[in-house]
Parts: sequence; C-alpha cells; structure tokens
Amino acid sequence: MHRFFPFFLFFLAVPALAPAQSPVSLLRADSLGTHKALKQGFLSGNQITVLVRNNGFIGNSLVPDAFSWKPTGSHIYLNGMQMVAGGSFPSRVTGKQPFYSVETWVPYPELLDDPSAGPSWLSEETWGWNPVPYYLAPGKDLLLKSDPATWPEVWPAALGSSAEPGKWPGCLYPFSLPAAEETFSVMDDSKDAEFTKYPHNFYPLISDTPATRTDPAHWYNPKIRKGLGLRAQNRILQWTSGGLKDALLIIRDVTNLSDYPIGDFTFGAWMELREEVTEKEGIATFRPDLSSVFWTDYDQVIPGNPGVKPAVMALVFLELPASQALAANLADDDSDGLTDESRTDGIDNDGDWGPADDLGADGLPGTGDPGEGDGLPTAGEPDFDRTDPDEADQTQLSSLLLGYPYQSGFKPGTDDSFYHTLLTGSVFSEVTTGEFNVLLAGTKPLAVLPGETVRLAQAVVFDSTQTGLEAKVRNLRRFYRSGFRTDSIAAAVDPGLSAPGALILHPNFPNPFNPGTTLAFTLAQPGKIRIKIVNPLGQAVRQFPEEARPAGYQTIYTDFTGLPSGLYLAVLETGNRIYSRKLMLIR
Repeated sequence: MHRFFPFFLFFLAVPALAPAQSPVSLLRADSLGTHKALKQGFLSGNQITVLVRNNGFIGNSLVPDAFSWKPTGSHIYLNGMQMVAGGSFPSRVTGKQPFYSVETWVPYPELLDDPSAGPSWLSEETWGWNPVPYYLAPGKDLLLKSDPATWPEVWPAALGSSAEPGKWPGCLYPFSLPAAEETFSVMDDSKDAEFTKYPHNFYPLISDTPATRTDPAHWYNPKIRKGLGLRAQNRILQWTSGGLKDALLIIRDVTNLSDYPIGDFTFGAWMELREEVTEKEGIATFRPDLSSVFWTDYDQVIPGNPGVKPAVMALVFLELPASQALAANLADDDSDGLTDESRTDGIDNDGDWGPADDLGADGLPGTGDPGEGDGLPTAGEPDFDRTDPDEADQTQLSSLLLGYPYQSGFKPGTDDSFYHTLLTGSVFSEVTTGEFNVLLAGTKPLAVLPGETVRLAQAVVFDSTQTGLEAKVRNLRRFYRSGFRTDSIAAAVDPGLSAPGALILHPNFPNPFNPGTTLAFTLAQPGKIRIKIVNPLGQAVRQFPEEARPAGYQTIYTDFTGLPSGLYLAVLETGNRIYSRKLMLIR
C-alpha cells in the first residue's frame, strides 16, 4: 500500500465569507505560487490535532499526531486529505483537441515527460497546487488566528478590504460565533507547465500567450501563470462549543483567474486512511441524507493500544459548488425544491428570513445601521443572500470511489485517468458500503466563468459511537447553514425529528436516474409505513406492502424498468401523515 510522502499536500479558497470578494485584477497581480514557500505546522484548537500545510494538504502518516482525536490518544486516523479540481478546454481555445487537467497534490507528483529538457528550476518546483508566499510572517511555520506573531506585517493587496494591518482577515460574519482557532492559506496552479507545451500550447491568460508557441523558454517561464489559471484560498477552523469540539471545518474557495470559461469543471476531495498491518483500514457507508461518508475501523483495534476503542468518523460535505452558469439553467440542481436560487439576487429564496434576523447590513443588533428594524431583508443580515448557503443552487456529488484504487489501475499522476475517475468514480448506488483505504468524491461538472468563485465546504467529525456521530453531523450542518450562529447549536436533533412520530423523507439518489433510484427516510420512532410510486396521472405504478420499520435512517431501492421516462412521485405514509418527493426517470 502507498503512503503519503512527508512533503505532499493539498486544497483551496477565496474569502467568500469575508466582507467582499477581491477584484480579479488584484488576485491576478498577487505573487505566483511556489514550492519554495512551503510551510507546515500543527492546528490543535479543539479535540482534533492535525498537521496542516499552506498548499492545502492536511495530515501525514509519518508524523506523530498528524491527524488524531484526543480521546483516543495519538492514533493517526488519516494519512492525509486534500482538494482536487479539474476541467477541460475545448479545441476552440487551443486550436487542438480538447484536453483535461486536474490540479491536486496526490501521492504521485506530476512529472515532466522529459525533465532534463527544461531549466534547472523545474527540479525544485512541483506541478499542481503550490503555496502563494507572503501570507505568513517570515520564519514562522503556520499562520494562526490565535498568534499575531505569525501574521505578516502587511497583508497582501489581493485580500483587498477584507484584511487590514494588525487585523485577522475574518472568514465569518459579524453575527457568527468566532472560531477558537483558524488558519488561512492561499495557493494556485501557476507552475503546472504540462499544457503549455506542444500540442496544446495553452496559457490561461491571453496576454501571456507567446507569438511563437514552440519556444521552450516560454513554456517553462516561472514568471508566467500556467495550469488552468486557478487560485484557491483555504480556511480551516475549529470551535470548542458542544459537539463542534470534535469537528474540523474546511472551507475552500476557488477562483477562475483565466480569460476562458472552464468547461466540465469538477472538484471534490481525496482522503486516505492510515494504513494498518491488516491492510483493512475501514468500512465506509455513504449517507445521502447527510451528504456524508461514515467510516468505522475494520477490526476495532488501534495498533499498539488494544485497550482503546478507535473512533468513528464522518467526512461531511457542507456546501458544494454553486455557479452563475448553473443558476441560470431553470433546474433544481440540488433537489431542494428551489429552482435557480441565488445568494446575490436580493430575494429570500428559501423564505427563512424573519423578524429575529432584521439586524441591518452589519448583521449586529442595536447599531442603527441601514436596514435594521425596517421589516425587510437586507444584504448582510442572517438567513439572507450571501449569509445563507441554502440560497445557492448547488451542484451535487456525482461520484464516490471507495476502495484500493492503486490496485485497480487508477493513476493519480495521469490527468485523463484522474479526471474521469473524479467525474464518474463509482456512481452512488443504494448504499455505498465497503472496505476502503481511499475515498475520492467528485461533484457534477459545471462551467466556471472567468472571474467566478466556487466553494467546497467540508468537515471531519469524530465520535465514539455511530449514534453520537450522527447527532454531531446534524448539529454541524445546522450550524453551517445558519451562518455559524450561536443559537443554532442549542438543539440536539433536527427540527424535523422533534415531534413524536415525525418522519423525514430525504431526496432520492440519484435523481434523475435510470433504471432505479433509492428512497431514503428517517423515522424518529418505530412505526408502520406504506410506500408507493405514482405517475403523472395519479396511478400507482410501484407499491410496497405496509411494514413495520425501526427508528432511524433507512433506504429502499426502487426499480423503474419497463416504465417510460418522465416525472413520478414517491409517496410515503405513516400514521395519518403523508410525505412525497418528485422523481425524474430519464432513459
């Protein structure tokens, strides 16, 4: 089995949670990423201790406590995790065949076809994500909110008004619960020279494209932006309140700095469990209702410490990309019942803004600022536009690869192989469960326009029991959706489960589908249920017999073989209550 090398890393971001997004001109003018600026240090602001590098990679199996949960000691749960991002440029841009590129920092570094043909700096730089310098004080290892000595004397101009000298470039809203600890880094793919060479001759900025595209000196010029033209800002946060003390929140915002729209853009996460002697690292289960992958140790033994039971762990997808192009397609891309909702349209799309949110543009009570107490939602107030993740028409996860990809021919160092695995993986089925040491999850493809920023927000959560882990994941999701408001973490269960006998009918997955889909629901207590599938004429085309079901999360697979394409309705009855979900069959 492969282990991460100690110098490998990962991930993304731009201050989309900061007061304003910096102009693309400022981001383009910032320093280019370089491996020479690589730094690493420990983040330990709550129950999780983790090694973080400023090019986005988290963890390292060769360093003690590099990804550990304090209640189980120094046991390392993850070799590492990172963001991956890929897209395509068609022949109309390059004059050649379309090509796919993936930016990452996986165990296999991307290598030149012929390293000896290039200048000497190539042996010192790496392709993929590299840290952008000057976001850390000289001589320090990791930028920490709690330690002003790690802050640069003057923040780079690319942060714009979101950072002032001597002030932390805050990620949260004014009304949010401050994080106990936070680290921030910036990276880009400007050193990825793979596609500047013949036959693609691709440069993300038109102004950098040489008149003579066959000049090797230009291909490898370290002062010219290469790659896909991506810039990423990473924020990793820790809180100490309630179940949040067992969570690590990771916010990645990626901006397309190129002059071209990136087609078929997909990004997601790579996670590799720590290798154990058994080589059976864990059993994973995908939970569509929580957009999470739950993991438990295969043999329930911590090597060298058999008296301590290993933790259960979840990788949670809190927010997936929302794109301007996506928001204009007249479709409900995230199956939340809303179509083309937006965080910038001046409309309370999901209708959750209320009198308690009428705090004015600064989101704080009693300041008398514009919009406070006027009875209307104002930009900056809680539960409205940019402060409400639910008002983004997000894409969905489309692939999940669990297992041992190194043994299945998967080649992380090859762009085409990596891209298509990220895009298709093994498509989610009824319940994706299995033994694995690597998880690779990817989003549905979308177009990212020049200057556009998209977000991937994730978390890693630990607990000693499956039931406790579920409660913490639900709590964290509520905390994130609320804009990190203190009052959102008081409840221990979802509001939908607070009433006796309540039921949640989750979105089916996949949707659209062919030939079948999985219905998922959660019962607050045991009870009898009836499920049927109804066509547009109101006729039942599939019907399950009434049966007693236990409390908790459950799934039922429904096959639509023999039925025509179109819209159907899943109807679930329990007691005197009826719940329904729209299903779309596409042949």
